[in-house]
Amino acid sequence: MRHRKHFCAVRMRSVNALILGFVLGLVVGGGGTALAQKIIGGNGFLFGWTVTAGGDEICSDPWVWTAIKEIECD
Repeated sequence: MRHRKHFCAVRMRSVNALILGFVLGLVVGGGGTALAQKIIGGNGFLFGWTVTAGGDEICSDPWVWTAIKEIECD
């Protein structure tokens, strides 16, 4: 019986680590997006970014108008 209890404890730690990793991934992903917007601060190019629609690449390094929430591709 002791072996079975130990197995359950290990499994619960694995599940907790998985959940923690998922939550941290969401936080880091959201934080990266917020940081990119903060770095831009206003209008400007998003260097290194790619605009896609339906899986097709529209353009890269778009110009962003933050006041009117518009992205311009050349």
